[in-house]
Amino acid sequence: MAVSQGPVWGWSSLATLGLGGTGIVVLFVWGLHELRTRDPLIDLRIMSKFPLLMVSLGSIALGFAFFVQEVSFLQILELPVRTEAGLGLSILWASMALAPCSLAMMAVAPLAATMTDRFGARVTAVLGSVISMVGYLISVVWHAEVWQLIIASVFALAGVAIGYAAIPTLVMAEVPYSMTGSAIGVNALMRSVGTSSGATVTGMVLAVQLESSAGFAAPSPGGFVVTFWLGFVAAALAAVLFWISGRRRPGVLL
Repeated sequence: MAVSQGPVWGWSSLATLGLGGTGIVVLFVWGLHELRTRDPLIDLRIMSKFPLLMVSLGSIALGFAFFVQEVSFLQILELPVRTEAGLGLSILWASMALAPCSLAMMAVAPLAATMTDRFGARVTAVLGSVISMVGYLISVVWHAEVWQLIIASVFALAGVAIGYAAIPTLVMAEVPYSMTGSAIGVNALMRSVGTSSGATVTGMVLAVQLESSAGFAAPSPGGFVVTFWLGFVAAALAAVLFWISGRRRPGVLL
């Protein structure tokens, strides 16, 4: 709420600072409670170990990259052509233009499983992040035609799907069997933090990049390019974090 409403309320307003500060305090108090509980819901001591911490941060980054595409691509497809950035598609055709990337996510799932079995989860997660980087790099260079965004979105989300498929294996390799459920749950929450942050930050960037064209206020082409770079950087950060999370141990393929 603090991030999404900051541009509206003002970054130094009481509401923005109060919500942000309260969230931090609640998180800190909850952390102390979990550390002092004999049977915590989430064992923060294990979750804060370097490999798991890097995987969690990588999950946030990859989730962020996921929803940059979800917000920015749909907007640029639907904006009227009289704006400098818009491609003028209806809601139906804009959704159809993004259908291939959803199909690509389903299609790469078996491939991701095969890659994890052959090369390890860490390599698979890194490769997925790199593929997502390629998708965003395509969109930075080419975004003036619908087919260009279709190709970019396929790469971006296929990479996310490959990375997501490998992440649970990375998590399970680092925790006791008794913690598998909670650890996977925490990682799912980390991905949700990334997706919600990605959507919020992308919307905020586009909102501050508004310009008037033919009497219609819309995000500028430069604003969309900034969001594409954000997706690229987030995917690159995910690749680095997944790579450095690995530790080779006998009998464990990471």
